[in-house]
Amino acid sequence: MTERFGFILRYRFLLAAALVLMLFSNSYAAGGQAEFKHKYLSLTLPTGWSVKGDAVTGDELIGWLQSKSIPGASILIFSYRGAFINYTNVRIRGLKRLAADYPKGQKQLKKPKKIRTEKGYKPKVELWQGFLDAGGMTVALQSPMAVMKTKKSWILMIGYAPDASGAMLEEEFLKILKSSK
Repeated sequence: MTERFGFILRYRFLLAAALVLMLFSNSYAAGGQAEFKHKYLSLTLPTGWSVKGDAVTGDELIGWLQSKSIPGASILIFSYRGAFINYTNVRIRGLKRLAADYPKGQKQLKKPKKIRTEKGYKPKVELWQGFLDAGGMTVALQSPMAVMKTKKSWILMIGYAPDASGAMLEEEFLKILKSSK
């Protein structure tokens, strides 16, 4: 039992370290694309955003976007399919992701609010603030989160930015989300 608990603690540390490296890394994808395309989702990206080309994607993680105009800002895009997938369990997956990414705690800044995209999708968007250790001090980040049903799958988008850039990320996040096709 103690070995299993030790593994979980090591895993959380590695996850937090990877998140910090991802957020504060200067390694952006070259030649910023104007669009993110996947078989389940297409997004138009504002100026300064690009698709991270070397991102590890899989069945659920389908994309990773980074901003050159908002230092340390990125967005992860997940897709979920299946007979028992619905808004509630996709949102719970998002909340579990935030809890894992922010081991020092998180709090909701804005409750879920329904918006409308250009294609007519109706995602629910909320805003979270989370805390983690970086360099021996506690750092605050903001994370907009959206859950949206498309014709082919459920989409979960989670953004990450330093607290000071949270309002800028929220604005860009909404632009990207509203462009969903």
